[in-house]
Amino acid sequence: LLTAYSLQLSTWGRWPPTVIFLLYGLTLSFGTIAFWPQLKQLRWLTESIIFVGKHALAVYFGHLIVIFPLLFALNYQPQSITLNLIILSAVFAAITAYIKLSNRQ
Repeated sequence: LLTAYSLQLSTWGRWPPTVIFLLYGLTLSFGTIAFWPQLKQLRWLTESIIFVGKHALAVYFGHLIVIFPLLFALNYQPQSITLNLIILSAVFAAITAYIKLSNRQ
């Protein structure tokens, strides 16, 4: 990670995922696994992780409620707003369909 960053072999980009973005994710994941016995002793940290895990969909919608007004307030438009709304609607539709299909048993 440090080599790729210091030699500027890649830039930071979430989509399409760049080498740096993927290495950050892997480093964080493997670091968490490696240091889990020590991290487990920090009760506030483990309770936060468990809370986010149990309420992931609510956290996702909550962060969208915070981010989208900020994007409009800052006039941030990397793509057309129509395309963003279409993609967001598609994501919500997919999540809703998944929830309804998984509760069908």
